[in-house]
Amino acid sequence: MESEVNGRSANWSEDIALFRYGLIRQAADPELTKAKRGRLVRELASTSHIGPGGVEVAISRPTIGRLLMGRVIRCMYASCREP
Repeated sequence: MESEVNGRSANWSEDIALFRYGLIRQAADPELTKAKRGRLVRELASTSHIGPGGVEVAISRPTIGRLLMGRVIRCMYASCREP
């Protein structure tokens, strides 16, 4: 059974991380052109999403950009390199 802390599951951080990854996964495709990535990011920002816990959330374009940039930086220095 999953424990709860302050009314949230013990895996809340993981749920948030998976939600964020799922949100930017398509836009993080390195084969996308800048124009296509920009359109996709604007489209993601213009719609609401079902976040962790089933709550409807809106994510702004700058936030999506920060999530994408964080992913790019982590990939440059971590596990995203091919063996």
